Amino acid sequence: MVEGEERKPDEVVFRGRTSLDPGELEILMEQYKLFVDTSERLVARRQVVNTFFLSLNTLALTLVVLIAKEVQASPLVATGVVVISLAAIMLCVAWKTLVRSYAQLNRGKFTVIDCLENRLPAALFRAEWAGLAVTHCPRQDRHGSSAHLRQFRLRSRCRTPWQFRGAG
Repeated sequence: MVEGEERKPDEVVFRGRTSLDPGELEILMEQYKLFVDTSERLVARRQVVNTFFLSLNTLALTLVVLIAKEVQASPLVATGVVVISLAAIMLCVAWKTLVRSYAQLNRGKFTVIDCLENRLPAALFRAEWAGLAVTHCPRQDRHGSSAHLRQFRLRSRCRTPWQFRGAG
């Protein structure tokens, strides 16, 4: 492969092969199970990271409120509030970076899972997303754009309560 040349995930996963022997299908199924399991563990790790950063930001907010409430206004109090607020902002930037990284990893994993499902008798994840699309729950596209989701949210916000009753 030439450096900088992009290859389709299917070409990378199956190395250009178009068919599999029956024994290879069994191995593919085991690899599929392993990959789905690693995807589930990635989601669990992301949730732990989210809980960690949410806890730290809650602590920072609590400290700011307690310091501002209990102590009379002084330059020292103002400095403390500013320092804690800047630390919380840095935490948010780190959190956002990690969330984007996890999203990128998850997209990559599901691209590979999609390729594996092309060779399996059933495409369960693809069927799940198709089922979600039928129930009008848009998902992010393969490039991470949430334009469909934003459009769905915007339409939802613009509806009145009685419009929701007839929408389902």
